[in-house]
Amino acid sequence: MSEISTESLQQAAADLRAGRLNEAAEALAGAGLPVFGYLGSAELRLLLDALDVVDLQDGAVVLEEGETGDSFFVIIDGHAKVTRQDADGTPVELATLKPGEFFGEFAFLTSEPRSASVWASGDVIALEFKRDRMARLMNAWPEIRETLESHYRERLIGTMLRISPIFKSLPDDERQSVLEMFEHVTAEPHDVLIEQGQAGEALYLIVSGGIAVEAAGFDGLGAEVAYLEAGDFFGEISLVTGHPANATCVADCPSILYRLSRDKFETLVKKYPKVFAEITETARSRVRNTKTQLVSLRDYNQSGLI
Repeated sequence: MSEISTESLQQAAADLRAGRLNEAAEALAGAGLPVFGYLGSAELRLLLDALDVVDLQDGAVVLEEGETGDSFFVIIDGHAKVTRQDADGTPVELATLKPGEFFGEFAFLTSEPRSASVWASGDVIALEFKRDRMARLMNAWPEIRETLESHYRERLIGTMLRISPIFKSLPDDERQSVLEMFEHVTAEPHDVLIEQGQAGEALYLIVSGGIAVEAAGFDGLGAEVAYLEAGDFFGEISLVTGHPANATCVADCPSILYRLSRDKFETLVKKYPKVFAEITETARSRVRNTKTQLVSLRDYNQSGLI
């Protein structure tokens, strides 16, 4: 991948502010932007007709976590901060974006709510690409979608590693190597990812969607004992204890997950004992909770109420 030319981006910003779209397209063609690096000035000129130029003042909120969104942005000049709330509701700073980088691609591609907040750190000029105006262009240039999808998958797992309670202890400079251990997977409704009684072979992080956790007791009675959503993880109990899975995990809706295989899990926890301690404590708590719920269900049945 070619290096991003700050000088070309600054020239493009000046041309855009002045309404010189042909000149802006020429400058962007030489900027080496990852998302548009393979397009020439003629194609970029067509692309400029499908976007809005956004000027943002210092502190302005561009995207807000949880809101709906149908566009993504490319920073031409200035910097932006990215934050996301952790499990306790505390904002965690995920990144500082610089000229040439893009954001907002998750909601743009999936139509799901924004997964993080972004605000201007100083004055910013950005290009905003709306989904409805981009649809025809992405059909003509599928590389745009491919680049966005590759980027958001990598960004999402990086976000999960920063906000998940079990991975927060990882050193920042080692997150990339940990990220590369995970495999991107998708699940459709009713797909069984882990089956009770079978050996567990992986730890899963949920990026989007929902997973129902169902367990049956010795008397055959079963119940949904938990419902997991984005940011949650599962599959750790069997990996920690070496016993068969004590519950079945089923996709409740289309879901995006990251999978860490057993051998890579063992490599990870040997290198980072704090991660293993967090996972072990979570596993013990979940085992206790599952047993409590199944005992309650059995007693409820024996009382003649069901």
